[in-house]
Amino acid sequence: MLLLMAACHNSKDMDKQEAGSAMESLAVKNNTIDSINSLLEWEETSFGLWRSKNGDLAIKTREGNDVGTFIDRYITELCCEGAKN
Repeated sequence: MLLLMAACHNSKDMDKQEAGSAMESLAVKNNTIDSINSLLEWEETSFGLWRSKNGDLAIKTREGNDVGTFIDRYITELCCEGAKN
């Protein structure tokens, strides 16, 4: 019985470590995307799309996660299944 309780306690510690690691990974991803967005200096056009300093046109979206962190995403390419290039 004692061994089972110790195993459950260690399992909870591992779950906390994994959750912490996932949060750190998410923070790194969000910071990377935000940094790229800042470098590209996105500006809204008069016709509702967004233009980067490089001239790329995009649709602006917002992505969220379970923790409540949101980041802006810019979709610059659209494709559909079966498209021929």
